[in-house]
Amino acid sequence: FFASIKNMSTIGGKLKLKGEPLKVHGQKKKKKRTHDEMAVAVIPEEAKGTPEKEPQEKDLRTPAEKRHEEEMQARAKAKAAKTAEKSYRERIEEFNAKVAVLTEHNDIPRVGPG
Repeated sequence: FFASIKNMSTIGGKLKLKGEPLKVHGQKKKKKRTHDEMAVAVIPEEAKGTPEKEPQEKDLRTPAEKRHEEEMQARAKAKAAKTAEKSYRERIEEFNAKVAVLTEHNDIPRVGPG
């Protein structure tokens, strides 16, 4: 079997692919600029006489994305308000009280000094 494969003739050369040929990397040709284009390029923006306004950024978000963003901001504000209600010491004391009620199965070491 292998002997018959060795005796088969093969076609030499590179693999030809269907479709457009691959681009050959080389030097790109530069476009020649006309005299008018060069003259326009030389004139500074300020000399045109009309002050350029800053472009307004368009909001490309969908209404659902805008609502989601608003909800996330509202939740962040609510969370910040909730954490600001109690001091750190009060939160630790509350946590330790919860831990003391739990069984040994859920044993967590106490937090804080002492």
